[in-house]
Amino acid sequence: MSANKMPARFRQPVVDKAVSDNLYNTPSSDLKSDDENVFAPVKRPWPIFVIAVWMLLCFMLLSSNIKIMLSSLLEETSKAGNTVGTVFLLVGLALTVGVVKLHKWSVYIAGAFCILLGVLELYQVFWALTQSEDLIRFALVVLFLYTIPSLFSAWYMLRPEFRGLVERNRKYKQMVSMNKYVAKKLGK
Repeated sequence: MSANKMPARFRQPVVDKAVSDNLYNTPSSDLKSDDENVFAPVKRPWPIFVIAVWMLLCFMLLSSNIKIMLSSLLEETSKAGNTVGTVFLLVGLALTVGVVKLHKWSVYIAGAFCILLGVLELYQVFWALTQSEDLIRFALVVLFLYTIPSLFSAWYMLRPEFRGLVERNRKYKQMVSMNKYVAKKLGK
C-alpha cells in the first residue's frame, strides 16, 4: 500500500522545514503595527502656536510691503496693490490656520515659505554687510528678527517627528470621520 493511498489517520503530517527547525522560536510577521496612539486625539505642541503667530506677523509685514511696492510701481489710482496685498494676507491667514490645525499640505507649504523667507533675508543680511559699516546694525536686526526664526520654524515643521505627528493627526481625523459616517449609515 503506497503512502498516498493510506487512510488520513495513518499518514505523517506534512511539516514545513522552516517551522520544524525553529519550533520554539517566535514566528516573524510581515504585518506592520501602527502606533497605539492613533486612536487618541493628537495634542498640539506649544511651539506650533509661536510659529503660527510669527508666520501671521510675517505675512502682515510682507502684505504691507507688497501693497507699498505695487502702488509705487503702478498708478496711484490703481487698486491692484491693495488687492494683491489683501489676497496675500488672506492666503497667509489660511495657511496659518492650516498649520495650527496640523494639515499636512499647509505644514509643507508653510515650511517651504519659511525656508524661502529665511534664504531671502539671509541674502539681505549679506548684502547689508557688504554695502557699508553703517548697515551692520540693520543686518543684525534682520538676522535675529527674521532669518533665525524663519529657519527655525522651517526646521521644526519639516523634521520627521513633527511630520509623524501630522500623520497621526490625519489618521485620527480620518478615523473620527469614518466613525461618524458609519454611525450615520447605521442610524438610517
